[in-house]
Amino acid sequence: MTTTQDATIDVDEFRSKAREWLEENAPKRGTPQGQAGRPNAEMGSEEEHRSIEEAKQFQAKLHDAGLAGITYPKEYGGQGLTPRHQGAYNAEAAAFALPTFVFYIGQGMCLPTIFTHGTAEQKKRFMPPLIRGEEIWSQLFSEPGAGSDVAGLQMKAERADDEWVLNGQKVWTTGAHYSEWGEVIVRTDPDLPKHQGLTMFLVDLRAEGVTVRPLRQITGDAHFNEVFFDDVRVPDTQRLDDVGSGWKVALTTLMNERMAIGGAGGGTRRGMGENALVRLAREFGVWSEREHRDRVVDLYVQNRVFSLLRERMAIAARKSIPGPEFSMLKLIGARLAASQSELGTSLVGASGIAWEGEGSSGELASLALLNSRSGKIAGGTDEVMLNILGERVLGLPQDPRVDKEVPFRELKVGTVKGG
Repeated sequence: MTTTQDATIDVDEFRSKAREWLEENAPKRGTPQGQAGRPNAEMGSEEEHRSIEEAKQFQAKLHDAGLAGITYPKEYGGQGLTPRHQGAYNAEAAAFALPTFVFYIGQGMCLPTIFTHGTAEQKKRFMPPLIRGEEIWSQLFSEPGAGSDVAGLQMKAERADDEWVLNGQKVWTTGAHYSEWGEVIVRTDPDLPKHQGLTMFLVDLRAEGVTVRPLRQITGDAHFNEVFFDDVRVPDTQRLDDVGSGWKVALTTLMNERMAIGGAGGGTRRGMGENALVRLAREFGVWSEREHRDRVVDLYVQNRVFSLLRERMAIAARKSIPGPEFSMLKLIGARLAASQSELGTSLVGASGIAWEGEGSSGELASLALLNSRSGKIAGGTDEVMLNILGERVLGLPQDPRVDKEVPFRELKVGTVKGG
């Protein structure tokens, strides 16, 4: 990632400016007002629309204050500053509950992908409204027969003069029901091996032929969706990078996704953070019990170490495209989130099964436990992360691949029955 960055603005002054603005405009974590996160209202409800509109207004104010898109060039809607400025902002923002989850995928995954692979025209069109929060984005990779094996996807795009016609289905698409745009990977050549015949497109999710249906989760929420494409026409100007380079583009998104998920603590926004665990142990009178206290302290220390690792890797990510080593963040973050949620339910005891009052500690602990399961799957399962780290970081022998040179149409993968 190459940018022209302005190092003349003093980092300490920038940090003070960020702290002052956040104190005036955002609630602190751990306060009754500091419960901001993803919209938890019913899909399509007035409450959800209000939550999204408030998030957009906040992001616009954040941008106008010079605190959004910090390291991206000014001509693309950013601030043109350095990774040190971004690190200073991140350190200050960690203490606040920012209502910006709806931009989590767009800014954490789609934005760096467009910046890395997009044309100058695409960057000028899509990056400014994405950074300022005027448009919400989703990432559409997984399919019913292509989850961990993303390259086994079947959704296709066929050329029609200066357009492409997209047909197929995507699934587990976070926030598709409130997103305006999506980054969609499809198959453009089934006669090539599965990793080679893919192409990435930037698609208007409000276009004719796009249907979004919610998927109800075990928590009762519906953050994920299945999305159907029926003869959706996309201009070639919205193709990201070359035809057939979709896997290369997808890796940029996936590495940034694992960075984003790991940086968020494992992918759960209803997690039991270390401070919450201390509060629960005291609230439910088990802080004096050695076993519980030792488990809380152990996870507290693990979180502190993990936060240092996140910051170190965040600095590295701002200098280049995140590589396979960033799978560590996703793996460790997901496991920590799961361990913390399990301990949280242990601390609250029976209140985690039968609680009184919405927003009670028992309810929050129970929801954190249920929600943590998805964190071990989203962005790649633990097993996939271990394979990536073993093969691409440690250099261990790869698993045998009998399909490496076989045309996709001859494979029996996912829901494909073979040619």
